[in-house]
Amino acid sequence: MYIKQSRGFRALSVVCLAGWMLLIPPLFCANRTCPPPDFPDGGRYEPLKAEYEVGEAVSYFCNRFRPMMIRRDMHDGDKTVICKSNGDWSEETPFCETWDKVKNPVTSSKELESTIQDGNRWSCFETRNDTEEILQFSLDPEALVYAVMLCWLKSKKMVTVASPIFVKTIPAYSDGCVKLYHPKDAPDVKIGNITVQISSNTTGPLQLCEVRVFTKSDKWCGHPPKNYVLNGQLAVNRSKAVLLCNEGFREKEGRRIYATCKNNKWSYLSLECVEGKPRKNEFLGCNPPDFPERGQYEPKKAKYEVGQTIIYLCLYDRFITTDDMISLNEGIVSACELNGKWSEVVPFCGKAEVKITVFDVSVYTFPVESVNDNITRCSAMPFQKTDKTDFVIVEVIPNSGSIILCELQFYSMDDKWCKRSPKTVPNGQLEVSRRKAVLHCNEGFREKDGREVYATCENQTWSYLSLQCVEDTPQEDTNISAIVVGLVIVIVFLILFGLTVFLIRTKKIRGICALHEHRNRNNNISLPISGGCNTTELPQIETTTI
Repeated sequence: MYIKQSRGFRALSVVCLAGWMLLIPPLFCANRTCPPPDFPDGGRYEPLKAEYEVGEAVSYFCNRFRPMMIRRDMHDGDKTVICKSNGDWSEETPFCETWDKVKNPVTSSKELESTIQDGNRWSCFETRNDTEEILQFSLDPEALVYAVMLCWLKSKKMVTVASPIFVKTIPAYSDGCVKLYHPKDAPDVKIGNITVQISSNTTGPLQLCEVRVFTKSDKWCGHPPKNYVLNGQLAVNRSKAVLLCNEGFREKEGRRIYATCKNNKWSYLSLECVEGKPRKNEFLGCNPPDFPERGQYEPKKAKYEVGQTIIYLCLYDRFITTDDMISLNEGIVSACELNGKWSEVVPFCGKAEVKITVFDVSVYTFPVESVNDNITRCSAMPFQKTDKTDFVIVEVIPNSGSIILCELQFYSMDDKWCKRSPKTVPNGQLEVSRRKAVLHCNEGFREKDGREVYATCENQTWSYLSLQCVEDTPQEDTNISAIVVGLVIVIVFLILFGLTVFLIRTKKIRGICALHEHRNRNNNISLPISGGCNTTELPQIETTTI
């Protein structure tokens, strides 16, 4: 994305040349920098630099709660790799895993729950209080399962996960996620279902939030491909690797797919990054994103390359919120992905509605985060219940010492409150709140009919208006056109006026009308005219009036 030199290249230093003269080049000529590493499709790394010194580290992240896997280890957070003296990185590029859709579980309580499959860790399925609960997930068609991940809120329950390949029991004594892997010595066998059994040996329900199943096929490779392309990086997933030429370079023939996985092995294409600017249709990246009302994002650019990030922030002491989280102290990071979309939904900047009374039947625990030596803030968690409530109970249970409760903030919703931001508009950006979305067309474009409100929230669903951004004619061109049209009208008027005058002055005589007047010779008194007017046809001759 950023480097302009060849992969692993470093100019020879004076010390290195001296080493060659002494016939001991390896000691003095070790590569002291690493190029930017490849990165996972659906993820990113930080910091972004043109090159990295030996010992420098980068941290990989996966977007939108996707688990990261390096070899057989699945990570729920970030993963750090180190630049080595030979110009390579200490670990191979990780994968940001995607899970397979499975049929909604059929529970022993005869309920069908979708909250376990919605990708939201804070929307949970509450099991029965003091009886055993069994959930069965179906795979259609059958598939090779290499990992299963379960997320829950802490309880005193025991959870058993079973399939034809493995059976394992885990205590759910703390919040978090548990990963189970296909045993190394077990054969690859396609399975059709996975069962989750929750014990009945203790009272109290279990909040089961996510069950994710990861499968593989013939187009699934266990390790990332090798990068043999100078001046280029790879964005990799299990089935393909896409080449991204560095700044100032483009793929020689405009191709993108560098490697594909077939029969669990990589098949390579001969791609090459050469100097030049990518053509318009060759650019892989994202347009500027939509943004929250009373908020902003940084940095602002006309185009963003794959892997680049922005951070959303709220103004005026408002809290930034999404459908599944409230961020009190930090912004929300969103990354540009290979598909040209941003990894995170556009957040909202919320304002608290403080109605302090008390709580209903659900119980939630909020961990406390330190802001400085004197002040702390609570990490907020969205409530799962959607019913209206008249009161909220807040109970503070300090682990040690005393706690001073300074402020409680509550966020309410009504029929004009939408959970997620609306769909975006080509060649424009949306300024979004929970209730409406206002369209701002990009530079060089305008809304076709001059309207602004693109969507309104009704019954917690977006209602869209047919707005579109069309190319705008520059104002200078409009003024010039108006002047030209005006001049043409004036010239035509002058020409017509001149022709009219010319025709009047050059008119033709068609006859003579003679009027006779009788006069009295004595007193010169005029008498009434007698007789009519006789016209005599004359030859056509041109005359000039006096």
